[in-house]
Amino acid sequence: MNEWPMVPQTVKNLKKAVDLLKTDKIDFAGVYLNAVDRWGHSYGPNSKEVFDIVKQTDEAIKEMLLLLKTYNLEKNTNVVIFSDHGMTEISESRTIDISDHIGNVDVIAVEDKGAVCSIWPREGKIDKVYTGLTSMGNSHIKVFKKDTLPDRWHYRNNKLVAPIIVVADLGWYILTPGGPSIDKYMNGPAKGYHGYDNAEEDMHGIFLAMGPGVHVNGCACYCCVTVMPLSYDCHATVMRLSTKALATYQAPSA
Repeated sequence: MNEWPMVPQTVKNLKKAVDLLKTDKIDFAGVYLNAVDRWGHSYGPNSKEVFDIVKQTDEAIKEMLLLLKTYNLEKNTNVVIFSDHGMTEISESRTIDISDHIGNVDVIAVEDKGAVCSIWPREGKIDKVYTGLTSMGNSHIKVFKKDTLPDRWHYRNNKLVAPIIVVADLGWYILTPGGPSIDKYMNGPAKGYHGYDNAEEDMHGIFLAMGPGVHVNGCACYCCVTVMPLSYDCHATVMRLSTKALATYQAPSA
């Protein structure tokens, strides 16, 4: 396997962050780990490789917590562990090529592929491009004009959003003229992907917090990480975080 020295470097960064907190040189430290995400794309979120990298990540967090205890910082340090997305399995057998249905002469730009595709038709061509896509009759994509995007996405009112958005069903992958194949990662074509509808459980991330500034109000929330064989029942809602020494570690949910 092509080794990627992200976890060892993260351990060093976590130790450096705690050392800086110890000397009161900083009040906030953020450490980012990309390994779980990269391994999830490369081998799939349910793979042994991802399970192994999650265990390494867990050990890195354990070392950080032990350092906080050693330096007597645990009682005045808030620790937040969070991810920005989840991940789901994909396959080359579940692709949808929209290239022949958008018409190059009718389109100015096509951005992205995979879970979501943004399309900018030429002036006066929005309806034609939209009809071309919907006439595919593919049940594994949804085609939206900008003003019909779901309210819960909070996405349609920005001027940078494309006039037409194509969204794939969970686990399906959109191919475009500029992206005629699945993205390549360490192990060939990606086996895991994210960016799908955030209502899908596989897309959910985590938000875990501990420390003197984290308060429980009795409200239960459920956080699920599907990229790893772990789930968390978080019977607490974070009400506020104290401003003193907030140490943050971000672990992408691959």
